[in-house]
Amino acid sequence: MEKKAFKPVRNTQRVEHKKVLEKNKNLSNASKTQPLVSVVISCYNSEKYLPDALISVVEQTYDNLEVIIINNGSSGDTEKIYTEFSTQYQNIIWKYFELEQNIGLLRAYYIGFSNACGDFICTVDCDDAFSIDFVYQMVVKATAEQADVVSAICVDNYVDLQQYIHHPMDVMETRSFCWEGDEILAKYLNAHGGSMQWCTVWSKMYTRELFLRAKPFLEKMEYNIACCADVLLSTVLLSQAHRWVNTHYAFYYYARHNDGDSQNIAGNIPRMNYILESTVRAFDYVQNFLVSIGKFDELSDSFVHFKEVYSSVTFQTGKDSHLSKAERKKYLDYACRLWKVSRPTYSNDKDWFFTCRASPFSNSLEKVLHIIRSDEYPIISFDVFDSLIERPFLRPWDTFEFLSSIYNKRKKTNKYINFAHYRVSAEINALKRKKAKYPSYSAVNLEEIYAELVALGLLAPEDAIEFLNLEIKLEKRFCTARHIGKYLFDFARRCGKRIVCISDMYLSSEVIRGILEENGFLGIDSVFVSADERVCKSDGRLFKRAYLKLGVAPNQICHIGDNYKTDILMAQSLGMKAIHITSASDIFMGKNSTFYSGQSFGAIFGDEFDAFGPMDYLGTRCLMGVAAKKVFNNPFEIFNCESDFDSNPSILGYYVLGTYVFSIANWLLIEARKQGYETIHFLARDGLVIKQAYDILAKNSKQPAPKSNYLHVSRKAMMPFMVNEPQDVFYLIRSMDILSYTPLKFLEQIRPIIPKIKYDNRRAILDDNGVLADTTFQSEDEWNQFLHVFINHFYDRDSINTFRSHMKPFFCNLIGAHDCTFDVGHSVRTETLLSELIENPVSVFYLHYNDEHALKQAHQIGANLTAFHTNSARPWEWVVLEKLICDTKGSCSGYRIENGKLEYEFGKPDCDEDTASMINFIHEKAIEFISDFVKTFPEWESFEFRFTEKPFLYYFYHAKPFDKGILQNCTVSDSNSSFSNNWRVVDHWNSTPAGNPNYQIDNRTSARKIADLILPKGTRRREFLKKILPKGSLRWKFCKQVYFVFAPQYRPSKR
Repeated sequence: MEKKAFKPVRNTQRVEHKKVLEKNKNLSNASKTQPLVSVVISCYNSEKYLPDALISVVEQTYDNLEVIIINNGSSGDTEKIYTEFSTQYQNIIWKYFELEQNIGLLRAYYIGFSNACGDFICTVDCDDAFSIDFVYQMVVKATAEQADVVSAICVDNYVDLQQYIHHPMDVMETRSFCWEGDEILAKYLNAHGGSMQWCTVWSKMYTRELFLRAKPFLEKMEYNIACCADVLLSTVLLSQAHRWVNTHYAFYYYARHNDGDSQNIAGNIPRMNYILESTVRAFDYVQNFLVSIGKFDELSDSFVHFKEVYSSVTFQTGKDSHLSKAERKKYLDYACRLWKVSRPTYSNDKDWFFTCRASPFSNSLEKVLHIIRSDEYPIISFDVFDSLIERPFLRPWDTFEFLSSIYNKRKKTNKYINFAHYRVSAEINALKRKKAKYPSYSAVNLEEIYAELVALGLLAPEDAIEFLNLEIKLEKRFCTARHIGKYLFDFARRCGKRIVCISDMYLSSEVIRGILEENGFLGIDSVFVSADERVCKSDGRLFKRAYLKLGVAPNQICHIGDNYKTDILMAQSLGMKAIHITSASDIFMGKNSTFYSGQSFGAIFGDEFDAFGPMDYLGTRCLMGVAAKKVFNNPFEIFNCESDFDSNPSILGYYVLGTYVFSIANWLLIEARKQGYETIHFLARDGLVIKQAYDILAKNSKQPAPKSNYLHVSRKAMMPFMVNEPQDVFYLIRSMDILSYTPLKFLEQIRPIIPKIKYDNRRAILDDNGVLADTTFQSEDEWNQFLHVFINHFYDRDSINTFRSHMKPFFCNLIGAHDCTFDVGHSVRTETLLSELIENPVSVFYLHYNDEHALKQAHQIGANLTAFHTNSARPWEWVVLEKLICDTKGSCSGYRIENGKLEYEFGKPDCDEDTASMINFIHEKAIEFISDFVKTFPEWESFEFRFTEKPFLYYFYHAKPFDKGILQNCTVSDSNSSFSNNWRVVDHWNSTPAGNPNYQIDNRTSARKIADLILPKGTRRREFLKKILPKGSLRWKFCKQVYFVFAPQYRPSKR
């Protein structure tokens, strides 16, 4: 194909290219405060959108910009728009290239990149837009990480519907990554184009050095490639990159509207053919390029899959087109010839794993940034606690519980005193006392609160000083910066705003300023605190005091806070601008007044202030508090209204699985200590993530803990051990799905116990006995007939004894006499086989066990069986549970001895790469949660925990279909299970009673249900009872103990 020449008519640059480049090079690092960033825009008949794109560029918070507009043969008034903007925004370097004809997006990008003078280069399509802080965040990330490529988050902007959509399962959104060297191209191709923003040019920023390295390859391109130009250019650029990272505060708004090309090709045969040909050419070039750099052989499988995904899109276009049957067939035949395939293949959900789950996206953060940047508000004021600073608690007064612990350790009496209760009461009483003396006062300070405790007789004067300082120390210990608050604070500083803090708090302004500075909040002009000013925000007087002292009008202040009544309504009533950022706790509990953030909390935990509920236990609250602060922190994130967890892997891993895995590991630690075991052997693959959690708890425990070991076993690997006596073969039906086996496949599985001569002649022996060697068993009768042949012709006692004698020393060395195992569960089969092999009973910890037979089998071998859940699990529960907590690598399929060592053989993974990557990420977040928890609370062993496994059980039994999407590509692939291999896990999950999305967990005990029936919430009788039995009082505690006498099963345990 001949090269289509292009000719720039004119280059109307306001500054000559060479001069700009030379000036940029000559700037010293000391004087070059901001690297120059070049923004390339190619325009072809989309001028009506160009002004909006340019506005998003010129309004960037980043100043040092160069804008390069390529008029790619457009018939509109591109030059006029360029002239208007370049005249108005003269602080920006402008360049304009006008081409006689459309030369394709690829060549247009090449012209723009070649003429860019910036240290960094990015692109924006005419109908798309940058978020206001896009360039700054990208440059900061690139500079900090020394990266060649930085990716932003892509948001679909449905212009006509005025709707924004994002994809919570996309890797670009779920995690922070840093890929280097050859890993970059491998990761890119392994994604198979399943997420658009992986292979687009416009959602990324590149260094100019990267482009120069890629330029020799790019300048050889000869084709006018329109469709898939991004794929081609991305492949070349990423192949030359040294480091690729991403950032979560830069957004690229990708426009989707009805007049776009993708919406208007369905019935246009020439256009369809042009796009098809362009796509094929792009992938041909990519293949040739990979061959030229010596990477094709290594990455051929990934590339072929990538190509198949995009070819399926062209086929799907023809299938869904408005063409006649004959025209459609003609197009599909032509596509088959170009793609060199015999028949069409069409798109499916597996190809678009990352993008098939979508959630609403709010541009409220963008609006907030525009408000902060506005000249209308020279002063930005922040609330402090739960806005800039957060603590790992659902209840802010939980800090006092730690004072209670210290107080009771120092007491001489053995009676537990609820110091936290009296600390709360002291604050109320101190305020009453102060208001009686000074009616205008509406706040007290910490000294006055502790004076009240001294007056009460709870503390001596010298102790009061010590405990006051202890409380301040605890506040400092638990206070950390809230990510969104820190981002808004730093943004306001970059905008040159005067920053103040206004807080209703009993701590002094000096202490609060110290807490803020320790967490990176520097450059604060003033801190106004109710404890010092003696007035509060709640009645508006602290706001008035602040703007009077600042000497400004209230309408010159923008206040940001989490309390809707105090920070928003009260500030607005005084004429201030107010921005609401809901606290992480309120988002977690579904109290976000602005956005939907799921409704799981109420279903799982009920009333947060229920005196007999899970939230009455400090350990449970601390666990949930850590989870809330981490993954429910963004007040601008909307959940899909058909979900509770937004199908977000971070939430499912950190909160849902993290709390469950902690519950199991903590239970194991306590029970294994109690039963005196020396080592816990976590059986592969179910036990890996539990072992990792256990190791963290054991390492951070103040008491000696049993050791841990990861033991590679599986039903498949243990099958040779199942046959000892001839009749044992009839036991195998309980361990395998016979309908998925052929006689040859079964013999291969138990090859170690079959004599070599018989195994080598296995086909002939089967044929002589009328057994179809390659045909799967169709019934139990066929299986039994085969077993008769097996016993007579393949069973050999000497081979079995030899195999066992070889394996026994290795397993005896692994498993000691005082060891135990952990597994998800089933029927004690593996432990029975291990017990027979090492001639010592092997006890086991299970999550579930099948039925009474498991207990009888454990008793039969003289072992203990201890289960985390006392109920039996149904077949679908085993499948889903194992998929959620199992290691995604292939399971152990057998053993061999090499050079005197036991070696393991592994099968292939049973899930695709996308699903494996996502499940691994969920596991990583679960382990991260446990690490964060024990780091935040070193005293975690002293906590009481109750119902901490409930978030996982709620998801497990009552997840909405949208939230189950993480397993949408999983099938039941274990041939040793009782399931058919072609079952999709999610389909079976949804078909069970647990698939009912309207079901709500009722955690109430029978006594609670009766109480709620007799004393309904909101009635006078119930309110009267609350008054005569206040929570924490002696009468309340007495009633609680009586309750536990009649309902001992609800007494909390350390689990």
